Amino acid sequence: MDHAPLRQVPLPPAVMSADEAGNAGALHPESLLRIPLLSQVFDDPAIAIVRRGIDARWKYEETVETRVDGFNPLRSAVFIGTHSRLDRWLPHRHGSARPFNEGDALMPEALFCAHDYLHSWAYHWIDRLQPGLGFGCSPITTANFEDMVFCHILSEAVATVGLDYWYLSTIDLNEVVPVGTVQKGLTVSYREEWSEEYRRFNPGLAVQHPAFLGQLTRFYCDGVFVGFDVRDLQRSPALHNWIVHELSYGRLQRRYCRQWFAYLSADDIRLSDKRLDAPIACDEAWKQRLVGEIGERLWAKVKQGEMCAAGPRLDPERSWRAPVKRAPDFRFLNLNRCEPVSPAAVKSMPKEAFEFLLRQYVARFDYEAFPAEALGVFTLMREEQDLSIGDRLLRGIKRLPQGAAEPRDLFLYN
Repeated sequence: MDHAPLRQVPLPPAVMSADEAGNAGALHPESLLRIPLLSQVFDDPAIAIVRRGIDARWKYEETVETRVDGFNPLRSAVFIGTHSRLDRWLPHRHGSARPFNEGDALMPEALFCAHDYLHSWAYHWIDRLQPGLGFGCSPITTANFEDMVFCHILSEAVATVGLDYWYLSTIDLNEVVPVGTVQKGLTVSYREEWSEEYRRFNPGLAVQHPAFLGQLTRFYCDGVFVGFDVRDLQRSPALHNWIVHELSYGRLQRRYCRQWFAYLSADDIRLSDKRLDAPIACDEAWKQRLVGEIGERLWAKVKQGEMCAAGPRLDPERSWRAPVKRAPDFRFLNLNRCEPVSPAAVKSMPKEAFEFLLRQYVARFDYEAFPAEALGVFTLMREEQDLSIGDRLLRGIKRLPQGAAEPRDLFLYN
């Protein structure tokens, strides 16, 4: 294909733990490992880096609309695409990041690595602190469904508070890693330097405190940020940008989590649009205690640089898996780990689910080896909702090998 050449570097192993981190040596002043939470990803023995058999360059060239690396905190892993910027940087992570950050594109990938790590870290602690719930391993049923959803939303708050609110909002990232980055936050626009503006409307706002995890968790659960009202948002663009984004983000997280957990469930859980977006109960005593205990540990992890490890990783053999008999939904399944889908099943998929199937199908091809004149086949496949077209017309074109540690269950929504 006709495209700008990408710098190639030797690839790391398909799975790397902290014990296999390579030649550390002294950190270069421009190393991204000077970001403490990113460094912890490689220092935590409970976390693995798993390279998937998907070519990230399809997303870079906008042939597919979203990244298809995938996400699953149950697996105690961070998933990365082959030929991704993160993949090229990993073997050289102790050196300068500048050669790998063209267009400032490596920085968000690296930060999302830390964000996903905090999800897994939270899953470990939820399982440790609330063992009777069986979060991550006991079957999801109609009876415990909402409690499991609450715990995932708590993990989302942990990832956002830990990385964005308690770290990125308080620093100038280019001073920490002087590579000319203009990246500020990752998933929110909140900046600690604007705290006086925010407190004009909510004098009691205290983001830099362990209790803020509980405040944001509640906001994600019910969409109400205590201390602000609609008139405040109308009077402050900075406040409006921050709160309105978080309001939408929380609603989407409730919807996505319920869809995913319903798919993983042992029961046949069917949810209306109203139910998908509905508030999540968060006032039970055990939930408040859990949020408080994790908040204290997260504060120590971010502010004091403590690992605060919860112990052994969740057993992937016991973790939730979608029932094999369930109709395939490639918003939540890894095509690399699934049996071939019948043409009839593909035809009957909702459009959104088929779109995620097609994105994964495309990304399995080696971008470099794919002939430009064959790109139109993907358009035809989309129009006809038919993968067999590609199976016939693209036979023999190089595909990437599957990663040995790829799981069947992956969350692909972005």
